[in-house]
Amino acid sequence: PWRGRPRRSLVPCEEAARHGGRRQFNCRHWRGDSFPFVSRVARPHFEGFVSRVFGAAGSPRVVVDARCHRFMPAETMAALGACPPTCPFIAEAGWQACHFACVDAAECGSLHLGLQANATVSDRSRMFCRSCQLPGCLRYAHGRDECEECAAGYTRSRGHCVHDMSVLAYIEVGLLVFVALYLVAWYVDLLCRPVVNEAGVAQGLAVRSWSKLREPKRADSEGGSETRPLYPVTTNLSREPISSGLGTLLHFRFQLFWLCWSFYALCLWLVISGTANREMLFMLGVKDVTTPLALCQVVAWGNKLQGETMHIVLLFGGVLYGTTVVATIIFAARQRKKYEELDVRATMKDFVALVSQIPCVSGSEPVEEDIRQRLAASSGKRVVGVSIAWNLNDGRLAEAVYGELRSSQDAGPGATLKPTPSDSRSTGARKEPLKAGAAPDVSAAPTRWSGLRWKILGAPDRFLLYALGVQLGGKTKQRPEDLVKAMRPTQFGFAVFETEADRDEAISKVGEDGGFVYAGSRLSLQPIDAEPDSVIWHNMGVTRGQNLRRIMGGVLTLLLVIGIWGLLVYLPYLRAVQHLDYTMTRQTPGGVNVLAFAAMLTIGNVMLYFMCGLIADYCGFRFDEHRQGAYFVFYCCALMAIVTLDTYVAGLIAYKAAVAGKVHTADGQLLSEVTDRKAIFDSYPVQKSLGYQLFIYCFPSTFFAPYLVEPLFIVYIPYHLMVRVVRSNPSITGWRAEQALQVFIPFDAGRYGDIIVNVVLAMLAFLVPAGYILRILTALVGSLLLVYAWDHLRVLRLVPGFSISLHAIDNYAMMLSTMPCGILAAGIFYRENCVHGLYCFEGDGNMLFVMCFVVFAGHCVLHIAAWMFVVPLLWPTTPMRTELTYKEVAKYTPATWFSVNPGWCIRSQYFYRHRPPATLLVRGLEHRLKPNPKIGQYFEDGQPKAEYYP
Repeated sequence: PWRGRPRRSLVPCEEAARHGGRRQFNCRHWRGDSFPFVSRVARPHFEGFVSRVFGAAGSPRVVVDARCHRFMPAETMAALGACPPTCPFIAEAGWQACHFACVDAAECGSLHLGLQANATVSDRSRMFCRSCQLPGCLRYAHGRDECEECAAGYTRSRGHCVHDMSVLAYIEVGLLVFVALYLVAWYVDLLCRPVVNEAGVAQGLAVRSWSKLREPKRADSEGGSETRPLYPVTTNLSREPISSGLGTLLHFRFQLFWLCWSFYALCLWLVISGTANREMLFMLGVKDVTTPLALCQVVAWGNKLQGETMHIVLLFGGVLYGTTVVATIIFAARQRKKYEELDVRATMKDFVALVSQIPCVSGSEPVEEDIRQRLAASSGKRVVGVSIAWNLNDGRLAEAVYGELRSSQDAGPGATLKPTPSDSRSTGARKEPLKAGAAPDVSAAPTRWSGLRWKILGAPDRFLLYALGVQLGGKTKQRPEDLVKAMRPTQFGFAVFETEADRDEAISKVGEDGGFVYAGSRLSLQPIDAEPDSVIWHNMGVTRGQNLRRIMGGVLTLLLVIGIWGLLVYLPYLRAVQHLDYTMTRQTPGGVNVLAFAAMLTIGNVMLYFMCGLIADYCGFRFDEHRQGAYFVFYCCALMAIVTLDTYVAGLIAYKAAVAGKVHTADGQLLSEVTDRKAIFDSYPVQKSLGYQLFIYCFPSTFFAPYLVEPLFIVYIPYHLMVRVVRSNPSITGWRAEQALQVFIPFDAGRYGDIIVNVVLAMLAFLVPAGYILRILTALVGSLLLVYAWDHLRVLRLVPGFSISLHAIDNYAMMLSTMPCGILAAGIFYRENCVHGLYCFEGDGNMLFVMCFVVFAGHCVLHIAAWMFVVPLLWPTTPMRTELTYKEVAKYTPATWFSVNPGWCIRSQYFYRHRPPATLLVRGLEHRLKPNPKIGQYFEDGQPKAEYYP
């Protein structure tokens, strides 16, 4: 055999024989490029001569393949197929992008051959030279999946890099483990407690069932258990108004509109892209790659196809944008029209006027009666009564008033529970009829429960009861008469007239006279558009200045919470993924990291849900529509902030994956060397990675996961826990049991924000490869279908009755619906840049991004202006006056301006000594209201039937 001066490309004879040689030798054999003194022109002839010499009969010969060590473009290498047996591994060139050569296993990472230095491991599953795939490794062992030097924050152990947990991480993990073990111990103890309070569970579950949304009392009803049955499950909530108010119908029409829009957008994309390029529809941006060779092919193919089909994407975006803007404006007009058409039914707001500038007088004065008489004399109209908003801003006073009213209801008539045979399912033990006010068998409880065991394991009980508004302990030590005297009126009250015409004429007459005088102050009379059960009575004493300061404080608190969430959750997640190895596939992390990302988003959304609700309550709004509107705006803006943060994280991960994998753009330039932000964003590797990140963000993290866990965490789990808490605590009886077993989270306006954010995320699909548009729109359709079905069942069967009577919340939703259209407008402006020659912003991309923000803001301003000025022209307001009297309406309406006012109810019982007194309305206990025409109470109803399910 030839014994020349060997180069690094020479291999042992055993290796050559294993890959096709005829005999084995204990020496190195000649390979085609082993003669540096032979020119490229003469090398083929010389190779033939040597092959003939050493290929003679009886002599050894190694088969030489021309593909070995010869660099070829990715397209050529892929067309030729697998490498020959003599050099079976594909290696990427380190000196030119997307050029590959066939090499032997020992030659992976050879700098002498011009290969990538870090690709030293021969992967026999893919027959490719790759780098060592170990997280947190800086310098790998040559040819092995072992690390020789780890990155900062990692420690080398047995060839692997183990993450060094910081002190903060140890504290976080320790706290989580402690809390988990404590909760497990508490739950086991909860299951093992003896059942000593079956009466409280029975009463609480009965009221929980009675409080569900029921049909209103009808004029032909005579009382009894079936006077107000549950609505049928087949009720069409987007067409039929129900007792919760017209706002509920508007809400479900809003959901149905965006559901139909998502289906329309999906069909539009299928029609436009499917008839033009089916490959773009299904494959652009979603092709999986497992090797650098496949990545080079996909980048070249995707960049070319993305440029060729950009006009199709722009056509889809333009048609979708134009139709969406027109549809939202028309829909806003139809919402207004629908509200005006259905608002002809007489309600309590048709008979009331707001009395303001009431002086602060003593609670020992007959304030309501004095103002009623002076208002009747000043207006010349009959006044049914005046409901003063007493200052209950003091938490202790409000708690004492509510506690006294609820305790008096427990001791009064109607507190006896009439159990049904199905009641035994609630606890699994009760067989005898019980009275709600009956004293529980306290002696059945173990004595150790009231000692150390309660102090250690009773904290979750106390927290849950506090969250549901239940304070353990006896009645207040203060006498009810003293409570009445300690109360002071706010500057507001509600005057109720016999007819709507009397109300309007009284407002006009008092306005012309400049008000009327009471206690040295001049009181004014103003119209108000509100229902009684929308008044938040304990906030009526909050001034405008206090309200504004609390709103500002709430906004700052929300920003602080988002910042802390980012510091404690996003920062560790970024740190966990920043040292992952992307050099093999150049893609973003998957598997466990995707699940962690989805869990992080779901928990973040739930956290925002509760925080925005607490902030809206803290702001001190006087009416529930305004509180829910503010909550909706807070929640939607906070979700948009989280989406922005998530988008930044996704973009950072996508860019790092591409840079770490030494990804090249379509023109062969390393992405790490590109400084133009627009070029980085438009590069196909980053686009592909962003599309993948957006898709896993949408599905299942945002579109499905929160709504799949929602029934568990807001219905079943609280129900399961609170039944066991109440049945093991003998002090939770009467109204406390009713409060403890109520639905944990009622229906609110938060769903508006969920829908708008989901649609915004779907609009972002316009900025990623077109293959993800179909997937994201399909997921959006499924998500909105799931939300609509779940909310339909939730409203009709699972939540207590509520009131959304006005269209104020829907107006907020119409305003924020401009955000998806604005996002789409900005996306079209970005995609159109330098395409058809209309405009072209070049440079580092900063000016283009600024102009995109200007387009977004400009669209929002113009869209809101159209909603404010064009919609009223499409459907002008036509007020209609009802001919019914207050008595006729109050006879079938439990929530009047007197029955929902706690200040009036306690004064009626302990100051005016009415018989029967005004009873505070509690959802589910409408049958306890007793008529008294002298104080404006006319409603009477029987006890409804209870259904025992969550």
